[in-house]
Amino acid sequence: MLKYWRILILLVTVFGAIMAIGYGPPRSGVEIMYVSSGSPASGILSQGMIISSVNAQPVGNVDDWDRLTRDARDNITLETDAGKFTIDLNDSRLGVDVIDVQRLNLEFGLDLRGGTRITLTPTENATQDMIDEVVATLQTRANVYGLREIRFFSVRSVDGKYFIQIEAAGVGRDVVENLLSKQGKFEAKVIKPVSLAEGSGTLELGASLFNVSFVDDDTVTVDGEAVVINDTIILKNVDFELTNITNNQAIFLATVYDGSDIEMVKTDPQSSGIFPRGGVFQFYFV
Repeated sequence: MLKYWRILILLVTVFGAIMAIGYGPPRSGVEIMYVSSGSPASGILSQGMIISSVNAQPVGNVDDWDRLTRDARDNITLETDAGKFTIDLNDSRLGVDVIDVQRLNLEFGLDLRGGTRITLTPTENATQDMIDEVVATLQTRANVYGLREIRFFSVRSVDGKYFIQIEAAGVGRDVVENLLSKQGKFEAKVIKPVSLAEGSGTLELGASLFNVSFVDDDTVTVDGEAVVINDTIILKNVDFELTNITNNQAIFLATVYDGSDIEMVKTDPQSSGIFPRGGVFQFYFV
């Protein structure tokens, strides 16, 4: 018997692993995967909470959840592992996505537990070419962030309107909403300091000159127009933001171009990358 002691140790180890995987603390209910930013529950419920009952009726799985919340338009009371919450829906949808609570002591990612399908609706009528261009942009953005399991499709309704359908395996709805469905904003700014001698100076913009005068620690005038710190003034179709004032200098930030001026951002290895700089890493692109 002793000559098989290695096999016995292996069997005990395997049995213990099975027990550890399969026998966790009992939990019933559904787990919150996503709370819409426009949901009445936003700021009350959060991802990861376990909901065990809706209006005092037990919730055992996603089907129970759908049945109990599908037609809810008034107050709804939810019992969760973080406490009991009563939410006033005010004749709106709850806007909460849930998944079944996993029964094993293994932490599965969303790639094994589910994914997301979302349809984006243009704010105005869009042509097929416009939709194709947006799809290409979204695919590029997804690739930049390493979200290669996301697929984009142009969809046409029976009345001729175009939409974009996103299928994201292993990606939560919050990632799609916050990262992909919102328009990015890019601005390039340059610092434009103006030296003040005895409280006065000149801001040069090409061949144009603008008189800058010190008023107080928060205000200067530009050609007689008062500008407060963090305010913006437009000179020759260029936005200048006043960022700081000292006794001898006023600092402006000029917006030299923005995203509407950019035709393409190159993200291939020859045109972009990461390099160390001053103890940190800096990302660059063309």
